[in-house]
Amino acid sequence: MTFKTGLSLNTKGPFFFNTGMPNRGTQLLYYTLLAIQLIFGLLTWVLIQQSEGTVMMSGRMADLYLPVLVIMMSGGVAYFIDQSRANQATRFSYAGEQATARYRITVLLRSAIVQSGNLLALSMALVTKRPELLALIIPGLLLFAYFRPTISQFNARYANN
Repeated sequence: MTFKTGLSLNTKGPFFFNTGMPNRGTQLLYYTLLAIQLIFGLLTWVLIQQSEGTVMMSGRMADLYLPVLVIMMSGGVAYFIDQSRANQATRFSYAGEQATARYRITVLLRSAIVQSGNLLALSMALVTKRPELLALIIPGLLLFAYFRPTISQFNARYANN
């Protein structure tokens, strides 16, 4: 199956293009970033459980607002950048390797922004020694999964050009 962009599906496996589009390298980077977040979350939980210090924040529910705000803002910024680059892809004609590289950069930008919000929330949990802040990694990871790279998303943006 060949698209207008000159990319063709590889018959040896689903979701892989002959040019390396976007999934082989991009998916590897995406899952590496996901693994880093999970490992850092686990490490944070272990360190909080082993600490004997006192809780650094007041313990009020208001203390949760800052990490929630950070995660929500990182999601908003990532969505804005993603939509902006998607609009540019429909306005300009990108083909072949240029489309692949542009999509890969878009995926890296939005993933890095969401990951930074998640890691900042985990850092706040570690510094404040509040294990309940670790629960914020769940919506943060769901937000990260929302921005997962897909072939259908690539095709919607670049195959019609």
